[in-house]
Amino acid sequence: MDNPLIVGPEPDSKIIGWAQGIYGSTSFEEVGLLMILNLVFDQGEYNGSTLIVLGHNSILHKYREMPIVGGLGVFHLARGIATAQTVWFNLTTKLQLLSIKLWFCIMIPKIRTSEKWCLYMQKVCNMIF
Repeated sequence: MDNPLIVGPEPDSKIIGWAQGIYGSTSFEEVGLLMILNLVFDQGEYNGSTLIVLGHNSILHKYREMPIVGGLGVFHLARGIATAQTVWFNLTTKLQLLSIKLWFCIMIPKIRTSEKWCLYMQKVCNMIF
């Protein structure tokens, strides 16, 4: 996949990056996907930064959680969760809009010590899928 990340829930909202990755079916019992997803930001304050999501997505559930397993740029060493909710789905075009909320922390080394501290961040974006 190579889908736009947009600011708002309207399909013509400003594009702030791209959701790039792959997914595959993971369950015989329910509709579920294994998502390997890079959220690549190429606009604004996070330009050049990436969050990496890897996990199970139960796509028929209203609310889904997937782990954030890493990041690059300002999101270096990010850990957290990504929650997804379907905003709308068009049966004719097979397009859907996902609202993705990201909660994560970034490990930042303290200067002149080996200790690290965690900066918590929250980001909301939308993906046309």
